Amino acid sequence: MLTDGHLFGQIKDMETKQLLLDTPLLEPEIEFSLANTIEVGVLASDKLAQCLDADLAAELKILVDEGERAWDEFFKANLRLAMWVAKKEANRYESPLEDVFQEACLGLADAIQRWDHRRGLRFSTFAVPWIRYRASSAALTKGGQNELSANRIRSQINGSSSRVDVVAVSPDLICQLGISTPPEDPFADTSPWWFIELADIHQQVLALRYGIEINGVPTKRHTIAEVAEKLRVSYSQVRRLEAAALRRTKELISQVA
Repeated sequence: MLTDGHLFGQIKDMETKQLLLDTPLLEPEIEFSLANTIEVGVLASDKLAQCLDADLAAELKILVDEGERAWDEFFKANLRLAMWVAKKEANRYESPLEDVFQEACLGLADAIQRWDHRRGLRFSTFAVPWIRYRASSAALTKGGQNELSANRIRSQINGSSSRVDVVAVSPDLICQLGISTPPEDPFADTSPWWFIELADIHQQVLALRYGIEINGVPTKRHTIAEVAEKLRVSYSQVRRLEAAALRRTKELISQVA
């Protein structure tokens, strides 16, 4: 697996980076094959750490090396996707593209580690929220903007004169809800239309718990205890409200599925 230093070394080499960005996205069958090889390599690495048999260790080492090569190929083939997201976030917050791209690459690495190819979802569809989550955080920091407070979240949501336009949600929430972009369009934005259909209190809880970006201004994720304190309700009430909000969201999504 690539370390942060190795990763940053790659993307700071502009000639190499351009070469990688020109690499086309992988076909589904190649994605799945590489993912299998990566998974086998990870399992082999775990066994190798405890292996005392020299012959078996040699075989495991071969699988580990194949897994690392597959990971590297998978990562390089998706750098163009990371750049696509990074450009959008850098432009939105007027931040240095190189810095945002570095974080987008870390988001890409997160997505590779978390993607379950057996679920049938294209990697690019799964990866976009993870890449955007890293890239938007970096762009926000480099752009010098401040975190959205809980009071401002409520005013954005409840204000009659301002339109709520949810630009992005956290990858954890997207994965939990099973939201996906069309497989034929790997660069499409996730479209959290369902958010504005929720009750105000459900919007508030999800915004705080999952770091939903409202009207282009992100907020950090909060623990249940932090949400309870900010909304001045009990811990158990926050849990019930979050469960109800997720349940209602899934109902809305299922109606158009």
